[in-house]
Amino acid sequence: MIQAPLQTPLPIMLSGTVFEDFNGNNEQQAGDAGIAGVQIELQVFNGTTYVATGKTATTDSSGFYKFGDLAPGRYRIVEAQPAGYVSVGAKAGTVDGQTRGA
Repeated sequence: MIQAPLQTPLPIMLSGTVFEDFNGNNEQQAGDAGIAGVQIELQVFNGTTYVATGKTATTDSSGFYKFGDLAPGRYRIVEAQPAGYVSVGAKAGTVDGQTRGA
């Protein structure tokens, strides 16, 4: 009997941008500057609930953050609300151009 080779999933990367949304449409457009220094926490779904991964990131001068070398899975990004701002919302990410998540 021939045994199928063991497949190892490739690591993934999650990234995004925290920005000032001047018109409140939940999309970064020209003039919507990124917010630097925002603390981002990565959580993973354990089958029942989301739990901390111990991974954090801080947005750069353009508001960009990323988490790399992750196992495929179901993740949630938690943003520490920057002082002086209110949250407008979040948008699901994409994989190969197709929306994934909620």
